[in-house]
Amino acid sequence: MVATMPRIDPAPASQHRAVRPAGRRVIGVGIRQVRRDAAALRWAMFDARPEQDVVEVLHAVERVSGAASSGWDEIAAAVAVASRQRPGVAVIGAPTAGSAEQVLQAESDQLAMLVLGEDDPAAPHRRIAAHLHRTAQCPVVCVPPGAEIVDRLPVTVIAADLDQCDAAMEFAAQYAERHGAALRVETDENGLRQLPLSSSLIVVDRGAIARLRRALSGATCPVAVIPDRWLGRHG
Repeated sequence: MVATMPRIDPAPASQHRAVRPAGRRVIGVGIRQVRRDAAALRWAMFDARPEQDVVEVLHAVERVSGAASSGWDEIAAAVAVASRQRPGVAVIGAPTAGSAEQVLQAESDQLAMLVLGEDDPAAPHRRIAAHLHRTAQCPVVCVPPGAEIVDRLPVTVIAADLDQCDAAMEFAAQYAERHGAALRVETDENGLRQLPLSSSLIVVDRGAIARLRRALSGATCPVAVIPDRWLGRHG
């Protein structure tokens, strides 16, 4: 069933909440602007399963000097774009008052995963993705702007200790099963020397992301960071 596009409403963002259908996996997509975060939205729609999953557009509305838009224009545009991409996947959304860090971290407890674009290069002091890698309660997938969606390439898990990466392996295995992809493990004993080639998705556990961040910044495919205690929750 195709979700209807939300009404453009001037009321404050904090007065609205998107209603999540019961019993469905919810994939959250954090957006600032639809054009800037188009790759993240496209990837979330690609991973969503028709009639089983819901894609929820998350848009934080911050007030600066007492003035801010209601956020509904961005929500409406994102829902319309996403619904056209895969008509069988339900798409919902509502703006939420607060900083992006606060809103996305709070919502992460109810999501199967959170999908983001890259941090804004024009605001180097705002490392939203890095913050959520440390604090989110669900897997966080960062999608580079030019990322291509290729479902048959291997899903690569980067692990320093195979005995300590159960959550990353579980997430990667579920994604590989959904898309008919192979699962591959790259060991990282002394730091990643080069990026794994030809991956549809790179998966790392939260404990490894700090030392791998610089190497992974050059990835051309999405990178998922998995909390240790996740283990299939909401999956």
